[in-house]
Amino acid sequence: MPAAVDDKNEAVAQKIRKLLALSEGNANEHEREVAMQFALELLNKHNLEMADVQGCLLASEVIEFESEIRVEKWVHSVLSSVCMLYNTNYYKTVRKTARFVGTAENVAVSIDVARWLVASIRKESNRLYADSYMRRSFRAGAAMRIFMRACELVETEEAHDQERTRKESNPSRCTSLAVMNKNFQEDNEKFMSKLDLRQTRSRTTYVDGASFDSGSAFAGGVPLGRQTKRISDFS
Repeated sequence: MPAAVDDKNEAVAQKIRKLLALSEGNANEHEREVAMQFALELLNKHNLEMADVQGCLLASEVIEFESEIRVEKWVHSVLSSVCMLYNTNYYKTVRKTARFVGTAENVAVSIDVARWLVASIRKESNRLYADSYMRRSFRAGAAMRIFMRACELVETEEAHDQERTRKESNPSRCTSLAVMNKNFQEDNEKFMSKLDLRQTRSRTTYVDGASFDSGSAFAGGVPLGRQTKRISDFS
């Protein structure tokens, strides 16, 4: 029988959740696999099953937290990408800043990654171009490429999860990331549905093709995995 996640095991469950967050959406395949291996080893060591950890995840409270990130059209694409990777939602406040919705842990990761991506794209566009039109085009190209890569990462991770489940001798110890992701998304959507949010239509923006492509090329090499924590922190 698996051990219940009591006060003693909660610290272990917390480490496992963080490892799963680190492995999910990480652009570095080696880091993703190592993080997953650490999580499975902790499950075995403490006689826990994934259902125990999932129970903790499902019990996690959905919160909302306002960041200082100002939402522009290109920033919207970046934020949508981050939310896709780290199981959060966001909406624009009346102050035009991004307010994130999700578990406290997922929101913290999302804000860290979003802040870094937005700052990196803005810094590079300012370095390359003096003209504001060219800068906006660069940022639009970078944001679009980030979104496309996020979609690819999610699809790849889901395929890996299905393959891992197929090969696992004890399916109950599999991470079932697809199931957890679905639960996160459903909880976030329920929370969002209770908010009185108005849908707005953004204006069409024409871009310069060369600087748009330059931004896309830059974003092709930008890491999308969480950069603020290392795997060794959880061992």
